[in-house]
Amino acid sequence: MKTPRITYMGKEVRDLQGRYTSFKAKVRHFFSRLWFFTKVGVVVALIAVIAYSYGVADKGNTVYAQNIIVATTTQQEAPVLQRIADCESGSGKPGSGTHYKNGQVVLKANTNGTIDIGKYQVNLTYWGKKASELGYDLTKEDDNYKMAKWIYENKGTSDWSASQHCWYR
Repeated sequence: MKTPRITYMGKEVRDLQGRYTSFKAKVRHFFSRLWFFTKVGVVVALIAVIAYSYGVADKGNTVYAQNIIVATTTQQEAPVLQRIADCESGSGKPGSGTHYKNGQVVLKANTNGTIDIGKYQVNLTYWGKKASELGYDLTKEDDNYKMAKWIYENKGTSDWSASQHCWYR
């Protein structure tokens, strides 16, 4: 009896001896396995975001108030921030950056276990606490922009260096 060939989405991945039929098939098989772990990571991230936003993760649900006076002027968005948003949460084309996809806030689970959120893909691990201190809810589009602007004004563009090849034109 012949051993059946292994297929993925209708395409042959391995031959009768268990070898990959091509490098492309090997890559396709790798990403099919990786996709499962990405889905699990996104679900865990959503649970963490929901718990964080409802204060479940807060110790004792204690609320601290602080008066912060911030002088702001009406300025246009820095052009580099718009390009960053287009690359981080869009297709890279001008104006493609989006805060919501299919009615959900754009989330990305990173390989290092951290989560990026919103149009500007602000990293929750590194900037979540600072965003809370500033009174920003990163799930809201306006607050996500304000946090990205704060990062840009205080730290520059280094936090978005992974997509620099896209927005640095």
